[in-house]
Amino acid sequence: MNSSAFCSTPLWDPAVTWFTDNPDFTPCFHATILASVPTAFLLLFTPLQLYHASTSTDRGVPWSYVNVTRVILTGLLILLTVVDLCYEAATPDYFGPEFAVGSAVRALGYIGALTLQIFIKKKGKVTSGTLTVFWLLSALCDSFTFRTVIQGEEKLLPAILFLIEYPLVIAALFTICFADPEPTYKNLEGEQQ
Repeated sequence: MNSSAFCSTPLWDPAVTWFTDNPDFTPCFHATILASVPTAFLLLFTPLQLYHASTSTDRGVPWSYVNVTRVILTGLLILLTVVDLCYEAATPDYFGPEFAVGSAVRALGYIGALTLQIFIKKKGKVTSGTLTVFWLLSALCDSFTFRTVIQGEEKLLPAILFLIEYPLVIAALFTICFADPEPTYKNLEGEQQ
Protein backbone atom coordinates (compact mmCIF):
# COMPACT_ATOMS: atom_id res chain seq x y z
CA MET A 1 0.00 0.00 0.00
CA ASN A 2 1.73 3.16 -1.19
CA SER A 3 0.72 6.27 0.71
CA SER A 4 1.28 8.83 -2.04
CA ALA A 5 4.00 10.96 -3.53
CA PHE A 6 4.27 12.69 -0.15
CA CYS A 7 5.94 9.77 1.62
CA SER A 8 9.14 8.18 0.42
CA THR A 9 7.97 4.90 2.00
CA PRO A 10 4.49 3.37 2.35
CA LEU A 11 2.38 4.76 5.18
CA TRP A 12 1.30 1.27 6.24
CA ASP A 13 2.93 -2.04 5.38
CA PRO A 14 1.51 -5.25 6.93
CA ALA A 15 4.77 -7.04 6.17
CA VAL A 16 6.59 -4.62 8.47
CA THR A 17 3.85 -4.20 11.08
CA TRP A 18 2.14 -7.58 11.45
CA PHE A 19 3.79 -10.38 9.50
CA THR A 20 7.26 -10.24 11.03
CA ASP A 21 9.18 -11.34 14.11
CA ASN A 22 10.18 -7.73 14.82
CA PRO A 23 7.05 -5.58 14.23
CA ASP A 24 7.45 -1.89 13.66
CA PHE A 25 5.75 0.99 11.89
CA THR A 26 6.95 2.31 8.55
CA PRO A 27 9.19 5.41 8.54
CA CYS A 28 6.33 7.41 7.01
CA PHE A 29 3.98 6.37 9.82
CA HIS A 30 6.58 7.40 12.44
CA ALA A 31 7.18 10.75 10.75
CA THR A 32 3.55 11.67 10.08
CA ILE A 33 0.93 9.93 12.22
CA LEU A 34 2.93 9.40 15.42
CA ALA A 35 4.36 12.93 15.24
CA SER A 36 0.94 14.49 14.58
CA VAL A 37 -1.27 12.88 17.22
CA PRO A 38 -0.02 14.91 20.25
CA THR A 39 0.08 18.18 18.30
CA ALA A 40 -3.41 17.59 16.87
CA PHE A 41 -4.72 16.97 20.39
CA LEU A 42 -3.06 20.14 21.66
CA LEU A 43 -4.42 22.26 18.81
CA LEU A 44 -7.89 20.81 19.26
CA PHE A 45 -8.13 21.44 23.00
CA THR A 46 -6.09 24.65 23.34
CA PRO A 47 -9.09 26.95 22.67
CA LEU A 48 -10.98 25.29 25.54
CA GLN A 49 -7.95 25.63 27.82
CA LEU A 50 -7.52 29.28 26.81
CA TYR A 51 -11.17 30.02 27.56
CA HIS A 52 -10.96 28.23 30.91
CA ALA A 53 -7.77 30.09 31.87
CA SER A 54 -9.08 33.47 30.73
CA THR A 55 -12.12 33.17 33.03
CA SER A 56 -9.91 32.52 36.06
CA THR A 57 -10.22 35.00 38.88
CA ASP A 58 -6.75 34.12 40.20
CA ARG A 59 -3.49 35.69 39.08
CA GLY A 60 0.21 35.57 39.77
CA VAL A 61 1.44 31.99 39.94
CA PRO A 62 5.02 32.44 41.17
CA TRP A 63 7.96 30.92 39.36
CA SER A 64 9.17 27.68 40.92
CA TYR A 65 11.69 24.97 40.15
CA VAL A 66 8.93 22.92 38.54
CA ASN A 67 7.57 25.49 36.11
CA VAL A 68 11.03 26.88 35.29
CA THR A 69 12.24 23.34 34.56
CA ARG A 70 9.16 22.72 32.40
CA VAL A 71 9.80 25.89 30.38
CA ILE A 72 13.50 25.04 29.93
CA LEU A 73 12.68 21.48 28.84
CA THR A 74 10.12 22.71 26.33
CA GLY A 75 12.56 25.31 25.01
CA LEU A 76 15.20 22.60 24.52
CA LEU A 77 12.65 20.45 22.68
CA ILE A 78 11.84 23.34 20.37
CA LEU A 79 15.54 23.84 19.70
CA LEU A 80 16.12 20.15 18.95
CA THR A 81 13.21 19.92 16.53
CA VAL A 82 14.26 23.11 14.75
CA VAL A 83 17.81 21.74 14.35
CA ASP A 84 16.32 18.49 13.02
CA LEU A 85 14.06 20.40 10.64
CA CYS A 86 16.95 22.51 9.33
CA TYR A 87 19.11 19.42 8.81
CA GLU A 88 16.35 17.64 6.92
CA ALA A 89 15.62 20.72 4.82
CA ALA A 90 19.33 21.07 4.00
CA THR A 91 19.53 17.45 2.79
CA PRO A 92 16.26 16.92 0.87
CA ASP A 93 17.68 14.11 -1.27
CA TYR A 94 18.57 12.20 1.90
CA PHE A 95 15.11 12.41 3.47
CA GLY A 96 11.57 12.35 2.15
CA PRO A 97 9.33 15.38 2.74
CA GLU A 98 7.44 13.50 5.47
CA PHE A 99 10.41 13.81 7.82
CA ALA A 100 10.60 17.60 7.50
CA VAL A 101 6.83 17.85 7.98
CA GLY A 102 7.03 15.57 11.04
CA SER A 103 9.75 17.76 12.58
CA ALA A 104 7.75 20.90 11.82
CA VAL A 105 4.62 19.41 13.40
CA ARG A 106 6.54 18.40 16.53
CA ALA A 107 8.09 21.89 16.73
CA LEU A 108 4.62 23.42 16.39
CA GLY A 109 3.37 21.21 19.22
CA TYR A 110 6.25 22.20 21.51
CA ILE A 111 5.83 25.90 20.69
CA GLY A 112 2.10 25.58 21.44
CA ALA A 113 2.84 23.79 24.72
CA LEU A 114 5.32 26.48 25.79
CA THR A 115 2.90 29.27 24.91
CA LEU A 116 0.07 27.55 26.77
CA GLN A 117 2.28 26.90 29.81
CA ILE A 118 3.18 30.58 30.10
CA PHE A 119 -0.39 31.75 29.43
CA ILE A 120 -2.02 29.56 32.06
CA LYS A 121 0.67 30.49 34.60
CA LYS A 122 -0.04 34.17 33.97
CA LYS A 123 -3.78 33.54 34.37
CA GLY A 124 -3.35 31.85 37.76
CA LYS A 125 -3.87 28.21 36.79
CA VAL A 126 -1.67 25.72 38.60
CA THR A 127 -2.49 22.67 36.45
CA SER A 128 -3.54 21.91 32.90
CA GLY A 129 -5.29 18.76 31.78
CA THR A 130 -4.63 19.67 28.14
CA LEU A 131 -0.87 19.88 28.70
CA THR A 132 -0.86 16.70 30.79
CA VAL A 133 -2.53 14.73 28.00
CA PHE A 134 -0.29 16.38 25.38
CA TRP A 135 2.87 15.27 27.20
CA LEU A 136 1.42 11.81 27.83
CA LEU A 137 0.54 11.39 24.14
CA SER A 138 3.97 12.69 23.15
CA ALA A 139 5.67 10.16 25.42
CA LEU A 140 3.49 7.28 24.18
CA CYS A 141 3.76 8.07 20.47
CA ASP A 142 7.48 8.81 20.68
CA SER A 143 8.12 5.52 22.51
CA PHE A 144 7.51 3.61 19.27
CA THR A 145 9.93 5.85 17.38
CA PHE A 146 12.44 5.62 20.24
CA ARG A 147 12.37 1.83 19.97
CA THR A 148 13.04 2.06 16.24
CA VAL A 149 15.86 4.57 16.70
CA ILE A 150 17.70 2.49 19.32
CA GLN A 151 17.62 -0.47 16.95
CA GLY A 152 19.93 1.59 14.74
CA GLU A 153 17.92 1.87 11.54
CA GLU A 154 17.85 5.67 11.43
CA LYS A 155 20.25 8.25 9.97
CA LEU A 156 22.92 9.38 12.45
CA LEU A 157 22.14 13.04 13.27
CA PRO A 158 18.34 12.68 13.43
CA ALA A 159 18.83 9.57 15.57
CA ILE A 160 21.11 11.41 17.99
CA LEU A 161 18.68 14.33 18.18
CA PHE A 162 15.78 11.97 18.89
CA LEU A 163 17.82 10.08 21.52
CA ILE A 164 18.19 13.44 23.28
CA GLU A 165 14.60 14.54 22.59
CA TYR A 166 12.77 11.52 24.00
CA PRO A 167 14.23 11.70 27.53
CA LEU A 168 13.36 15.41 27.55
CA VAL A 169 9.75 14.52 26.67
CA ILE A 170 9.69 12.02 29.54
CA ALA A 171 11.13 14.68 31.87
CA ALA A 172 8.47 17.18 30.72
CA LEU A 173 5.79 14.55 31.38
CA PHE A 174 7.24 14.06 34.86
CA THR A 175 7.23 17.80 35.62
CA ILE A 176 3.63 18.24 34.43
CA CYS A 177 2.57 15.77 37.12
CA PHE A 178 3.32 18.44 39.74
CA ALA A 179 1.10 21.47 40.20
CA ASP A 180 2.58 24.94 40.19
CA PRO A 181 2.56 26.93 43.44
CA GLU A 182 -0.70 28.58 44.48
CA PRO A 183 -1.43 31.95 42.85
CA THR A 184 -0.41 35.07 44.73
CA TYR A 185 -3.73 36.80 44.04
CA LYS A 186 -6.85 34.68 44.44
CA ASN A 187 -10.44 35.47 43.53
CA LEU A 188 -10.00 38.86 41.95
CA GLU A 189 -13.73 39.52 41.73
CA GLY A 190 -13.27 43.00 40.23
CA GLU A 191 -11.87 41.57 36.96
CA GLN A 192 -15.01 39.62 36.17
CA GLN A 193 -17.24 42.72 35.98
